[in-house]
Amino acid sequence: MMNRNLPFLFAAAAAVITSIIWLNDRFPGVLSAASDKLDPPLLLLLLALSVFSLAVHRRFNDHPALKHLGIVILLGTLVFAGFNFLREPEYLEVRFPISAEGRIMVKAKVDGVPVHFLVDTGASDVVLSPRDAECIGFDHAKLRFDQAYRTAGGTISGAPVTLGQIAVGPIDMKNVKATINGRAMDTSLLGMSFLNRLSGFSVTDDTLILRD
Repeated sequence: MMNRNLPFLFAAAAAVITSIIWLNDRFPGVLSAASDKLDPPLLLLLLALSVFSLAVHRRFNDHPALKHLGIVILLGTLVFAGFNFLREPEYLEVRFPISAEGRIMVKAKVDGVPVHFLVDTGASDVVLSPRDAECIGFDHAKLRFDQAYRTAGGTISGAPVTLGQIAVGPIDMKNVKATINGRAMDTSLLGMSFLNRLSGFSVTDDTLILRD
């Protein structure tokens, strides 16, 4: 009986492999993209394979070979889905040195414009200096400085804005909440409105590591 079922088993394996190859060709990167969840096209394929395998198993109850076909497809689908969920996600990573004074300077691009940031985990938002904001394209006269912030030097006002893009090395984040400072400042601040949206960040003795 097993020898008679081998062609069907090979056919089932071929069907699963062909489906995976087609998916990778139709949606490039969907099988290898770093993610902690299934991509929609992949999820649809796995669901379709599961439904098909159960249908074959029930429809051909009197045909052991076809029942084996359904079981193999279902097992292959479950194994592949489990691998996708259990594999370690891959991250984009960028590192910055910490100065002897404990300062972390980050070179970034805001809406395509180079900006040097000082990392400040005590700042709830990204804070732009008036000079950097002007270089990015903000018109100081059209901004509303109606947000009050307390600092070591006293209370200052800021204008809330949304930045279209902040790129730090390979990390690209869109629609980032920020504030334009109402007073001159030496350096813009890379605050938590950016850092909290990363997959993670960590600080060692001499290096800041950003992951996304």
